[in-house]
Amino acid sequence: MVARWISLLDTYDMTIQHRKGSALGNADALSRVPRRRCKREDCQECKINMSCSVNAISKGNNNPSKSSELPDITQSNWVKQWDNEEILRLQQEDSNLSTVKQFLKNGNEKPVVNTPNQELSALLRQWDLLFTQNELLYRKFYEIDGSITNQLVAPRELRKEIMQHLHNNRTASHLGREKTLLKVRSRFYWPLMTSDVARWCQTCMSCAKRKPGPGMGKYPMQHCSVTSPLECIAIDIMGPLPMTDDQNEYIMVVGDYFSKWKEAYALKNHTAQSVADKLTTEFICRFGTPARIHTDQGREFESNLFSEICKLLGIDKSRTNPLQTSIGRYGREV
Repeated sequence: MVARWISLLDTYDMTIQHRKGSALGNADALSRVPRRRCKREDCQECKINMSCSVNAISKGNNNPSKSSELPDITQSNWVKQWDNEEILRLQQEDSNLSTVKQFLKNGNEKPVVNTPNQELSALLRQWDLLFTQNELLYRKFYEIDGSITNQLVAPRELRKEIMQHLHNNRTASHLGREKTLLKVRSRFYWPLMTSDVARWCQTCMSCAKRKPGPGMGKYPMQHCSVTSPLECIAIDIMGPLPMTDDQNEYIMVVGDYFSKWKEAYALKNHTAQSVADKLTTEFICRFGTPARIHTDQGREFESNLFSEICKLLGIDKSRTNPLQTSIGRYGREV
């Protein structure tokens, strides 16, 4: 490859001159990605304009002042992108928050309202702790040490984004329910916040893949001991993948525990009928009936059809925890 480059460069009459890296500001501007308009990682509205940003190398200060303040990297900077006007607009669009703010504006006495709205009732129960500052609604929260935290009452439209950044963000570490709630409570408040945070953590797919669950701990690993081919095979489904010309979107991977031989079959869907048909016609008819089949808890493997086939062929069926199949590692290699 280098020889081809040299032969191509030989066709030009050129003079090679050396320039310092600090003098290559024009080339540096072409090699760097322009800055985004905001610092929120998940913002879909900020489009990078490749023609309006120039980032050149400049001589830096090698002796910074000792009194210069370093940025706080422990706090996410995404909240700073929501200015007071934007948060005020979202609070006004939230009917419950706008109603409470109107009550606070009219007088200091707690209003008596009979309403089936649970969220509004929960806000009114916090009447003595609610106040407005710069027209924004806040709630006082008394910490254990006696300090007071002013919690911004989050409008409904912001709540999912708050939990997304304080639990799912790269710097959030997917903490558990209690620690995530502490992070949210240190800055925000909304009615039924505890149940919302608990539901968010419970339905987080990344946490479900990596954490065993409350009170379950880590089970000791078990060794699958086999002494002959087809004594035990494992099955897993990959997909959905980009559709092929034959309308296939899934791959069924079948592997033998003893010989480590693996087969991959294309599927249009992963219903129980498709999986069972492909397993019997493509694998069992070619290699024979296995003594045991090991799968995850997918619906196609837990169906009555798949159980009946195993019963008719005399196959023992075992399963592992969801999302924990060893044959899935072969899927990543594929």
